[in-house]
Amino acid sequence: MIVITGATGNIGSKITSKLLNQGKKVRVIGRDAKRLQVYVDQGAEAFVGDLSDQQFLTRAFKGATVVFCMIPPNLTAKNVNDYQRTIGTSIVTAVKNAGVTHVVNLSSIGAHLTRNAGIVQGLHDQEERLNDIVNLNVVHLRPAFFMENLLSTIDMIKSQNMVGAPLDGAFRFPTVAIQDVANVACDYLTKATFTGHTVRNLLGQRDINYNEIVKVLGQAIGNKNLKYVQFPYEQAQTAMVNTGISDSVAAALTETMKTTNEGPFLAEAHRTPESSTPTSIEEWAKTFAKHYNL
Repeated sequence: MIVITGATGNIGSKITSKLLNQGKKVRVIGRDAKRLQVYVDQGAEAFVGDLSDQQFLTRAFKGATVVFCMIPPNLTAKNVNDYQRTIGTSIVTAVKNAGVTHVVNLSSIGAHLTRNAGIVQGLHDQEERLNDIVNLNVVHLRPAFFMENLLSTIDMIKSQNMVGAPLDGAFRFPTVAIQDVANVACDYLTKATFTGHTVRNLLGQRDINYNEIVKVLGQAIGNKNLKYVQFPYEQAQTAMVNTGISDSVAAALTETMKTTNEGPFLAEAHRTPESSTPTSIEEWAKTFAKHYNL
C-alpha cells in the first residue's frame, strides 16, 4: 500500500494519477472527500481528515509499505513556523505510531540551512525530525523553484506587461517542472528499496536567470516586449500581503529570496546527471502559454 499525503495538491495529484495508472494500490489523504472522489473512482482508498490530527494520520498510515509525506503550503498561516511545526510533528508521530518503514519526503533546495531559510526553514526541521526516527528509511526530495510558480505572474503580465520579483535578474538558479518531481517520487514509491537517509536534489534541465525566463515566456505568448523588473524586498513583501498572503508567510518568502540572492540558499544544489531533470523552460513555456490564453 502506497499512502499519499496532499493527494489533491499540485504534486500529490500527479503522483497519485501516475501510480493509479500503473495499477498500484494507493491510499489518498485529503480534507475534501469530493476532491478525492476522482481517485476513488480509479480504485484508490480515501482517508478524509486533517494532517494536524495525529490519531487520524496514524490510522491512515497503518499498513503502508511506503508513505509520500509533505507539509502542504498554507499561504494564509498566521504563523508559518507554528503551522509547519504542527503538521510536521503530526506526520512524524503518525510515522512512528503506524510503524512506517519507508518515507519519501518532499523538501526543498535550501533545506540544508539551519537559519535564514525563510519558508524552507520548516522543511529543514522536518528533515531532521524524520532522520531522528529509529530504523526509518527516508529519501528527502529537494526540488528547485517550481516552473508552475510562474503561472502566478499572468495577471501582472496582462496588466503591467512585466514580471517582477526580488531576485536579481541576472542571477542563475535552477527551476524544475512539477511533473518531473512527481516522476522521481513515483520511482522511489514503487520500488521502496532505499535505505538510510538520502537527499536527492531535483534541479530541472539547466540553471537560468529571470531575464532569460521572461524572454522565453514572452516568446511563448507572442510578446517580445515583456520585461523583468527586480522589486525591492519591502515592495515585494507588501505586494504579497495585498494578494491575501499572510504577513508571516510573506516575510518568510521574502527571506528565502534574500538568502537566494546572497548565495547560501543554493550552496548544496549541485548539478549532476542524477539531480538534473528533463523538462526545459522552453518546453514548459507551452503550458504557460495555454494558461495565459485561457
